Amino acid sequence: MNNEDIGEYTGDFFSDFARFYEQSKKSSLIFFGSNENADYTSGSFGAKNCYLCFDVGLGVENVLYSVCVNDNCANVGNSFFVENNSDNVFESKSIRQSFNIFYSANIDNSSDMRFCTNCVGCHFCINCDNLVNQSYCIDNQQVSKEEYLSKTSELLKDKSLFPDRKFTTFAKMANLYATNATGG
Repeated sequence: MNNEDIGEYTGDFFSDFARFYEQSKKSSLIFFGSNENADYTSGSFGAKNCYLCFDVGLGVENVLYSVCVNDNCANVGNSFFVENNSDNVFESKSIRQSFNIFYSANIDNSSDMRFCTNCVGCHFCINCDNLVNQSYCIDNQQVSKEEYLSKTSELLKDKSLFPDRKFTTFAKMANLYATNATGG
């Protein structure tokens, strides 16, 4: 950009600056640090293989259509606020230190969760809510490993129902770490 592009200086700093700002090219994406193959990401720092994401970084890899994915997370799709070494997360939000999480919300230190909310330290659960340190649960009822595997294959057959179940899951979200709180 040269003087001809912005016109004559008027001597009034603020009006000259406003005109200069208005006529300047502005980046629509912000990058910090080194990113690799991070097309259409904004606020990214140390991201690898990310696409159409916002605020991703600190060792994240293979993230698509997600927001606020940080601190060594991988294989995340269409999710919000995934952090602290989480892996293989899809259509979920508020996931921390967990893996194999699908259509779930408010999950901490858990694995193999589907359509679950507000679970801490849980593993192999489907359609559960407000559980702590439980395994092999369906609809908040603990079942044997064999029964879980049998029912799981049946419950997960009709994938067309997944989006409907997801929205009922997100409606049950609560603040896992709040004490004496209402309206969550």
